[in-house]
Amino acid sequence: MSTITKINSFAAESIVQRLAITAGAKPVHFETTQLVRIAKATRLGWQRLKKALPYLLSEYGRHIKNGRYAMEWDAVPAAVILDYVYGLDAVFLWRGWCIGIDATTNSNAVAQKQSKLRLLQPLLQALQIDCAAVAQVSSHANRTEFIQNLRRIIQGETLIQL
Repeated sequence: MSTITKINSFAAESIVQRLAITAGAKPVHFETTQLVRIAKATRLGWQRLKKALPYLLSEYGRHIKNGRYAMEWDAVPAAVILDYVYGLDAVFLWRGWCIGIDATTNSNAVAQKQSKLRLLQPLLQALQIDCAAVAQVSSHANRTEFIQNLRRIIQGETLIQL
C-alpha cells in the first residue's frame, strides 16, 4: 500500500520548477515593469492589477501619509505579478515552445483555474506564451511523466496530472 504525501502549494510550485529544469526546459524570467506595462495595456490586465492591488499594497506598498500607501512596482518580485495578475507559477521554454504552468494541489480548484487561464489567454499571448495548463501536482511527480505532459500541453491539453 502506497502512502500519499500531502504537499502545499509552495511545494507544488517548487516541484514544477525542478521538473522543468530536469526536463531540459529553461526558465523564462520577466521584469516586473514589463509585466505591469503589458497588463496596463488592456482592460483585462487593468482589472487583474486592480484585483491584486490590495495584497500588493499590503506587502510591497510604501506608506505615504494619512494611512495611504503608494505602490512601488520595482519592489514587487516579478514572480508575484506573474502569479497574481497572469495566473502562472512557472514559465519556461521547452523545445521551442513557451509554456506556462499554474500548479495546484487542490483537485476542487482545477476547473476554476482552467477557466481563469482561458480568460487570461490574451494576456498570456501578450507575454508570448504559446500554451498554458493547470498542473495538479503530487509528491510523486517524475521527469518522464512531466515530459509526456509537456507534449500534451503543446497539443492543447489544459490539465495535467503530475
